Amino acid sequence: MIIIIAAYTWGAAYGGGESSPYAMLASFKNNMAQFINKQRLNKKTPWDDTHSQFKFPSQEKSVDLIPFSTPEIAGLSLNRGVSVNPIASLDSRYHIQFLSKGMAKFLAKFNLSEKVRDYFAKKFYAGGQSMKNKKMLILIPHFGFTQRITLSKDY
Repeated sequence: MIIIIAAYTWGAAYGGGESSPYAMLASFKNNMAQFINKQRLNKKTPWDDTHSQFKFPSQEKSVDLIPFSTPEIAGLSLNRGVSVNPIASLDSRYHIQFLSKGMAKFLAKFNLSEKVRDYFAKKFYAGGQSMKNKKMLILIPHFGFTQRITLSKDY
């Protein structure tokens, strides 16, 4: 089995687009679509498994990661257009400084209405946009994203 881990970090001052907070909030669920052993499965969100932390190069210690279901899972499970799909499993997670995994797990307990999601999304977006204009001298907020891609052994 071959596992590829791709890690990306961005400054939180980047702020993201208007849809970014909606995608983030959509990942706060107790169950999520996962791509495991070449199958799309709806399983319990792996909040505290062996991949729940990651050490980014710019950080002194490991940080908590929040799992999320990427759109690629739907395409991978269809297995169209590729005669040999080498990807057996896909695990995606992210970290945003000042957003604790505990808060994400807390929000996952509720089935947030569209109105509540819209409220939080607008607040997160406005906060990210306001950080673009601030100069941070000591603390550099960050956003981190990891993907673990497991290739099938016959590839």
